[in-house]
Amino acid sequence: MASALVLTVLAGCSGGAGSAAVSVRDPAVGAVPTGSAALYMTVENHSADDAILGASCECATEASLHVVEDRGGILMMVPTDRIELPADSSTDLDPGGAHIMLEGLEEPLEAGGSIQVTIRFDRAPQRTVEVPVHELADLAERVESQP
Repeated sequence: MASALVLTVLAGCSGGAGSAAVSVRDPAVGAVPTGSAALYMTVENHSADDAILGASCECATEASLHVVEDRGGILMMVPTDRIELPADSSTDLDPGGAHIMLEGLEEPLEAGGSIQVTIRFDRAPQRTVEVPVHELADLAERVESQP
């Protein structure tokens, strides 16, 4: 991606209980005609343990969290209530791993456009992120470029 979109989420300025610092980098969703689309990003947690608890988007009737689990040698996408964000670490939501699934898309997501997605965290306040829409082939590069 030519430029990284960075959103810094600061929760509480006092540094007391419940404060967190989370940044969201490189959010992306694939272009699809209708139906469902997976949302990917990198979340950097600069503070205490946190978690993504959910998301919403006006373009989708539902947004759910998914992880990929190995069940007897078969990789399965399974819903989850939360995506953990360990303290002082980076968590990738990428193809083949944890992601946010936007479901019930009634309008096409067209490459070159963007959507607004609100992400809910356990500790940090919810924030809205602008997510660029990419060709599906471009999203495969997210996996190929990972070390």
